[in-house]
Amino acid sequence: MGNFGNSSATNLNKELSQLLADLHRQVAWRGAVRAILSLSVLLVFAILTLRQTTWPALIGLGIVTGFIYASIFVTTHDALHHTFSGVPWIDELVPRLISYPALWFHGTYKELHLIHHRGNGSDLADPERPQYSIEEYAAAGPVKRWYIRHQWFLDLFVLSGFGFIAHHVHQALTWGKKYPRVRKQFYWDLVGLVAMNGAILALTAYYGVAGRYLVLYLCLERVSGMVHQFRAKVEHYGLWGKEAAPLETQIYGSRNISTSKWGSFYMNGLNFHSIHHAFPRIPYYHLKEADARLRQWAEKRNRPLPTSQGYLRTGWKLATAPELIDDATHKRPASRPIAGFEFGPQSFAHA
Repeated sequence: MGNFGNSSATNLNKELSQLLADLHRQVAWRGAVRAILSLSVLLVFAILTLRQTTWPALIGLGIVTGFIYASIFVTTHDALHHTFSGVPWIDELVPRLISYPALWFHGTYKELHLIHHRGNGSDLADPERPQYSIEEYAAAGPVKRWYIRHQWFLDLFVLSGFGFIAHHVHQALTWGKKYPRVRKQFYWDLVGLVAMNGAILALTAYYGVAGRYLVLYLCLERVSGMVHQFRAKVEHYGLWGKEAAPLETQIYGSRNISTSKWGSFYMNGLNFHSIHHAFPRIPYYHLKEADARLRQWAEKRNRPLPTSQGYLRTGWKLATAPELIDDATHKRPASRPIAGFEFGPQSFAHA
């Protein structure tokens, strides 16, 4: 694979770092203001939902609140990189206030996500790898093969939030054996989850709306789980593979989504995913400019950034043409017959 004019990895890092140096600056008030406004809007919609007395209104508003919550939840991703507000205690506290009510292990996920940033495209042990390998499929039984072939549908609409939580708890228990920080954060998260959700259940029971709150929670779990299972897959599915330099691996192992300004706002700028993976310390409000510079730089070297049109269109295209990672080459999944199936763009046509 190319390496941008045969530059060494060191020179590549230096060149891009200089190109983007001014975009690492952080404006603390932007994240703080957004956090306050986001939590306020979420609280208003949650209260409105809990005040409903009919099932259609309760579920309908619960779903709307779920989509609002899903967007707010994306900001916890920036916070774990300490690029949301740039103030460490805000970036540690606020995401826990947002994620613990959803039973999400934020501190644990933070440690796993940092491992993901190091291993994306190069280490199959990556805790956030959304795609199975040819070897894993060949070794799987009929039930797991069926799951792999229908992974998108099952993860988004069946497993959803509970599946996402269970997956990361499993990863935490696995990685916690090797990394004490993961294990420590997992235990702290358990304390926080029990304390916060105990308080919420006590408060809602006191006001006689505990049953409605459980319905609201299920709406949040279904909707936000679906959104974030979807986002996690769209960002990387089908792009696995090493490049000549680690920085290139991050750039070309991450998918950018061309979307409207509102779509970008909803995902807090993570549609510019190549630049985020290459330089995770650039805050979300500079990602658009950083992406423009990286895009121009890459096109001069005849290797445009991987970009797709629209989240829904991209998701549908990827979900309906499942692929597998080729462990032997670490390149994108190639057409290769195994166990009677042809893997690649027309994978599983007869499965």
